[in-house]
Formats: sequence, C-alpha cells, structure tokens
Amino acid sequence: MRKSKIVFETGECVEGYQILNPLKEKIERVIFDTRIVGYEKTLSCPEYKDKIVCLSYPLIGNYGISYQDIETKDVFPSVLIISELSSIASNYRSNIPFADFILKTKISVISKIDTQYITKIVRDNCNLWASIVSFDADVKKVLCEIKEKKQSFSEEKVPFYVPEKRASVMGLRKHNIAVLNLGLKNTEMFHLASSGYGIKIINPADGDAKQQILSSNALYITSGPSHKILISQMAAFLTNILGKLPVFGVGIGHLILGKALGGKIANSTVNHYGVNHPVVNLKKKNCIITEQMHSLILQREDLPEDIIETIHMHDGTVEGLFHEEMKAFSVSFIPQEEHFQRFFSLIEE
Repeated sequence: MRKSKIVFETGECVEGYQILNPLKEKIERVIFDTRIVGYEKTLSCPEYKDKIVCLSYPLIGNYGISYQDIETKDVFPSVLIISELSSIASNYRSNIPFADFILKTKISVISKIDTQYITKIVRDNCNLWASIVSFDADVKKVLCEIKEKKQSFSEEKVPFYVPEKRASVMGLRKHNIAVLNLGLKNTEMFHLASSGYGIKIINPADGDAKQQILSSNALYITSGPSHKILISQMAAFLTNILGKLPVFGVGIGHLILGKALGGKIANSTVNHYGVNHPVVNLKKKNCIITEQMHSLILQREDLPEDIIETIHMHDGTVEGLFHEEMKAFSVSFIPQEEHFQRFFSLIEE
C-alpha cells in the first residue's frame, strides 16, 4: 500500500492508501454511491464514466464479483474510494474476487478512508471536484490544477461513450421496438426481450436512425453518460418523432424527453447515485424506493405541471414524466418490470 490523499477543491484533504493498481492522478467530479450490494453496477454502468466514486458502505468485496451482474463490457469510474477491502469473497455466485477483477482494469482504488465523512462532504457541496494524488503532493499546486480543469471543462469537449454493438433480437409478436442505444445495459435488454417483440438496436450515429425508428412500433431511449450536448442533440432529434409512436425514456432518456417537451437541464445539483431513493407518484399518491444513477435534472418550473408524474421525496426534483396525448413517458431512475409492462401496454394500444 502507498500513502496518498484526496484533495477537494474546497481545500480539504483526506488521507488514505492506494491499493491494487498503480496510482493514476485524476482530477474528476466526486460522487457517492449508497448501495450496500451491487458494486458490479457501479463499475459497469456508463453513468459512472469519468467519476471519482465514493462507495459509502464500509466493506467492499466481501461477496466477490458475479459476471451475471455486470451490465456492460466496460468499466467506467476513474477512481474508487472505499473504507475497507475484504480479503475474503463468500458467495456461491462469485466468479472472481473483487481485487482480481479490479487488477484487470485501470481503476485506482483508495482505501482506509471514512467514506461516511466523504459522503457528507460531497452531499454538502454540489458539483464537487477533487484530485487523487500522492501523499507528498503540493496542495496549493493541486488546488490550482483542479480550478483550471473545472473551469476548462466543457461538455462539448468530452468524448462520448461509444456503446458496445449489440445484435438486434427478433421476437415472436408482430411489434418491433426501436432501442436508441446510448449505453444499453444487460438488464434493460432482458426486460425488453421478455416482451416477445422484435428489438432493433439503433446507435444515434447511424445515418438512417430516424427511418429505422419510424418504421418501428415504439421507441425506447436508454440511459448513458450525462453529457448535456448529447442530451440536446437527441432532444432535437426526438422532436421529429414524438407523437408518431410510443416513447419510453430512462435515465438521460428521461432528460432527453423532458428537453424535447420544452424543459431545461439543471447541471450537477444533486447526487442521486445508489439505492433507497424515495420517489412519489403525484397521480397515484404512492411512494416507491428506487435505484438511481444521475445528477443532471429537469428544471420543474420549465415543464407543464400536468406532465410531471413523479418527484423525489427528499428534494422535489422531477423523476418521471407522462404525456398522455403523445404516449410518451420517462423515469430518471432504474426501471422495474412494472415500467416495462406499462410501455408494452402503450404499444398494444
């Protein structure tokens, strides 16, 4: 282990130890993830691309890695901040120890840190940036580097994640669902394929993307990395499709639909990563507990109130939309079977 430290743009420093892979000094935005289990998702979901991720649960690696729970072929966080790495993996589904899996990646892991304390720092400072450096690094110099990186950061300059190519699936029923692939996950594909419909995977760069979508019976917009320029481009694209077929947007797909309906995107105002996020359905007057992976939100004041369907119980941010006339709806959280069944019902109608 090599002693290192996290330098936050606020000037606060937290000491820890670099383990597993060699330390690669990174300046990125910091988020915390509240999940107790399921760190495979944190590693393999595009929403965590280029993030310093603090896993708030204190013990990591105790059940190893299950390949069945990996969502994509890539690993996305730049750095993991953990409290303690378990030396024992005890689970019948485990395929490989956590440490061995990480060693195959380029992720730096910082341990021996009070992750609850880091969580509080991030929660109290929206859009917080930090740098992971060696223990003897000059803090004043690091703070200048963080300031320069943050000021020069532009969504337009960030290279988009290129989703893995996935084969389309032919179903048994008469309908086809077009999937706009901005970062399709295995669980999403499982739910979509369970419908029995034909699934057409479409990458946004495809020249005939619009024609492929309009020749389908419905459109599913996946989530992916939260780049505002990508959201704007896809929203402009979607305006020519809305009303012509049912649409279901998830994650940034929710933001794309909201922007296409006249909403505006607020930048990095929340930390909605992990589990146990309570979401209230304003029409049904009920609450569900959700899994989330986002920080960008739709500004509520820019949207017609009658299309806002769900909000976050803690901060009132918009978590779901439903436009009855256009047969379009969205959720900013990870959808469950009931949401896919609703989508399938819209298609049948």
